[in-house]
Amino acid sequence: MQAEIGEVKIYRPLIHISSTIISTMLHSYSTCPEDRDIWSSNPSDEAETKIEEGGFCCPLFIKGIRYWRLIVGEKDLFKLTLACLLVLVGWVKPGFAADVADCCEQLYKNGQYEQAFPLCREASEQGDSHAQFILGKMYYFGKGIKQDYVKAVKWYLKASEQGNAKAQNILGWMYNFGKGVQQDETEAVKWYLKAAEQGYAKAQCNLGWMYCFGKGVQQDYAKALKWFQKAAEQGYAKAQYGLAEMYARGKGVKQDYVKAVKWYLKAAEQGYAKAQYGLAVMYARGKGVKQDYVKAVKWYLEAAEGGNADAQFILGWMYDFGKGVQQDETEAVKWYLKAAEQGYAKAQFNLAVTYSSSKDVLQNGESAADWYYKAGLSYLKEGKKEDALRCVERIKDLKTVLHLSVPNAFLADKLLTNIYRGVAPKTSPAPERSIK
Repeated sequence: MQAEIGEVKIYRPLIHISSTIISTMLHSYSTCPEDRDIWSSNPSDEAETKIEEGGFCCPLFIKGIRYWRLIVGEKDLFKLTLACLLVLVGWVKPGFAADVADCCEQLYKNGQYEQAFPLCREASEQGDSHAQFILGKMYYFGKGIKQDYVKAVKWYLKASEQGNAKAQNILGWMYNFGKGVQQDETEAVKWYLKAAEQGYAKAQCNLGWMYCFGKGVQQDYAKALKWFQKAAEQGYAKAQYGLAEMYARGKGVKQDYVKAVKWYLKAAEQGYAKAQYGLAVMYARGKGVKQDYVKAVKWYLEAAEGGNADAQFILGWMYDFGKGVQQDETEAVKWYLKAAEQGYAKAQFNLAVTYSSSKDVLQNGESAADWYYKAGLSYLKEGKKEDALRCVERIKDLKTVLHLSVPNAFLADKLLTNIYRGVAPKTSPAPERSIK
């Protein structure tokens, strides 16, 4: 009887002390100061959820708390001591947890990059490929640590060598575009292939484009089609678009507009702007579907709102000439402008034409000259010298028709200088001005 009384006298203070310590631990990890009133001396399910969602995701710590709650009424000193040790170890050294990589991932997903970084680094150094992949992402995007492409490559490589398909795909991309490494398209193909063979859709699509354009491998439309097909069947929109392009152009397969429409539609319904534009073209031309300008306009609009410059230009043209829509010069200018601001030469030229020939308030000689000049520069980038010269003539015509200011009048001379690569025109050079 005395032994039992002594045990109770020892147990009760231990319960009180452990309860207070655990409550303090939980309290300090509350996500917001205003949430602190939910804490009590006895951790609740709500408190545990807060911890798991709020950032301190060490499973050992949570398991210790749950074990403590389970045995707290058993008056077993050994079990109580074990529970407290679990909590303490999980608190002091979360890296002792077997699934520290899961903690790293959860913190990263929660946007708690500074807290995630040491856990991700520890798990990475212990050889966890998923943590290495996340650490590579942190270095690549500068999340929780200074951006460093070279270190990103280091950790992507370590994860890739362990067969992590996501890391292999990203590593391929970095070699493809020379981020943190010397650009090497052959090496890019190597890593894309490793990930693609594991069934990773993004890598399969990337590999498809490499075969399509002959980058890092000999051009092979049949192999491009094969990899697009594999990724497309997994629902990857970019691959569905690639597959549609192959059918539409008859590359690696017999030309089939009906199948092209099928795959354009699948990608378009996922919001992929390039596919929406491709589908619009099919409806406008009646390829693979019955010609339907209403549906064409619908998909052009979807693509244009998604930022596709081709669609923005075509939509501007349709409003300009009343093709499939009510003619509307204001709407035409709106869409020409969106494409023009992306450097789309035809849109810049048509925008200039509209500003120069409009019969209402839209007429603006200064803006017309600016956009002819920009169109000329864009045509030069495309290697279209004759089109650039046409822009020069249009600016000259504006001098007399709309009485341009001196800076705008000299834009023709500036453009000629660019066309002939530094050979000065006969007229004097124009004064510098910012082109709006």
